[in-house]
Amino acid sequence: MSISSPVLWTDQATHSNEIMDLFHDLNMTVCLLIFSSVMYFAIYVIINKGYDYNYLHSEFLEALWLVLPVIAMTFLTFPSLYLLYMVDTEA
Repeated sequence: MSISSPVLWTDQATHSNEIMDLFHDLNMTVCLLIFSSVMYFAIYVIINKGYDYNYLHSEFLEALWLVLPVIAMTFLTFPSLYLLYMVDTEA
């Protein structure tokens, strides 16, 4: 995985380290996506100077607040467990 950049990092020595690097990139992408969406909605609320009272007792919004983190955590859990067991078998 050689990418031309100002800082010349060396390539990973083992396959598990390469997968760790890819997993780190995946985690940072998910974190950036979550941060961007939260900032978008925060700025949206600040710009509109108000609160949409239709969402005051919205069961759909509550379900969304429950389901989206579960999906995100599941999406990150399985690669993490795979990587954990792969590194454990190499040692």
